[in-house]
Amino acid sequence: MKTVIRYAVVFSMVLGLLPGCTQRSDRVVAVVIHPAKSKLVYAATEEAVYKTRDGGQSWKRLSEGLTRVRVMNLVIDPSLPANVFAGTLADGVYKSPDGGRRWLPRNAGIQKGTISANVNQLVFDPRDSQVLYAATTVGVFQTKDAGRSWTERMRGMNEINFIVALAVDPVSPNILYAGTSGGV
Repeated sequence: MKTVIRYAVVFSMVLGLLPGCTQRSDRVVAVVIHPAKSKLVYAATEEAVYKTRDGGQSWKRLSEGLTRVRVMNLVIDPSLPANVFAGTLADGVYKSPDGGRRWLPRNAGIQKGTISANVNQLVFDPRDSQVLYAATTVGVFQTKDAGRSWTERMRGMNEINFIVALAVDPVSPNILYAGTSGGV
C-alpha cells in the first residue's frame, strides 16, 4: 500500500504595495518571519525595511539609521529575535537591537564603500547566535561577537569568488557551503 500525503500552498496578496512605494519603485528583496510570532514579519526593499505585526494588514517603515542605504537581505537572531541584521549594497552590515526601530552599522573588518561591503546574504551559526557569516562580493566574513567585528574566512577557497549564497551544515556547523560565481 502506498501512502500519499497531499497538501497545498496558498498565496494571497496581503498588500499590493508597501507604504511609500510606487508600482515602479521598490522591489521586495527579502522577507523574514519572527521565529515565535508568525504575524510579525519584516520585508526589505532596496530603499527601506518594513515591519508588520498583523500578518501584513498594515506595515510600518523602519528607517532610523538606514537613510540612503540599499538593503539586500535580512536575518533575525534566532536566540534574541529583537536583533535583526541587514546586509546592504556597499554599506556592509547593519544591526537593529530593538526590532527594527533603529539601525546601527556593524562593519569593523568590512571596508565600507568598497566592493567587500556588498553583503549578499547573512546566516547564523546554529550553535551560537553570536556567530554570523556574511556572503560578500569578495568572499566570506565571520563575526563571533554579533557583528561588532568581522574577519575574512576564505580557507579552502582557491580563488576569490563573488559569494552569493551561504549555508551552514546543521549537523557539522564548522562546515560552510558557499554558492559562488564559480560554483559551490
